[in-house]
Amino acid sequence: MKDFKDKIKKSIFKSQRCQRNWDLNKIIPKEDLDLIVTSATECPTKQNIEFYNLHVIQDRDIIEDIHDKTYFENDNQEGRTNPQVLANALLVFSKNKLENSKNQENVNNVNGNMTSNDEVTVEEDLHQAIGIAAGFVNLTASMLDYETGCCKCFDAQEVKRILNTEFDPVLLMGVGIKDSTKNRRQHHITDDMIPSFNKKINVTYA
Repeated sequence: MKDFKDKIKKSIFKSQRCQRNWDLNKIIPKEDLDLIVTSATECPTKQNIEFYNLHVIQDRDIIEDIHDKTYFENDNQEGRTNPQVLANALLVFSKNKLENSKNQENVNNVNGNMTSNDEVTVEEDLHQAIGIAAGFVNLTASMLDYETGCCKCFDAQEVKRILNTEFDPVLLMGVGIKDSTKNRRQHHITDDMIPSFNKKINVTYA
């Protein structure tokens, strides 16, 4: 039991760091990818509403096209790209149309004549649901000894076009095998070193 708890703790610490380069000579076994997808789709959402869709991409041409539509977050949306999306597998979380949800009892509460406050609430629930899903993927992948990296700085309309989908993409998440010859912060293509930051969350007990 102690070994298992140590594994969880180690995975938690590892999972907070974004991987920027990948070993694309290796592949993620199907059973591992299936488990990662399960973590993204079977995690909690408010009233089990399907707020998002999941696109699982391993086609390198599609992944590279999407990568080209990412950007460093600044006023001009210019500069370096975000190489975390170049992983062995790319997960794209997109906004679902709630009328597509099977949970009609709850969906009916937010469809139809929604007020502006209702729309704000649904949008908050969407982002909360995707955040929880990404967290589940992050920890599950880390426990399977994979690396991850999230990206929200991208041209959503272009990514939508590349995916040929009616759904608006919200979050890109790379999952894969690190390039063990590089520092995790080195850009996959340019080798530029990307900054890293530490955090300290204040915790109180009552």
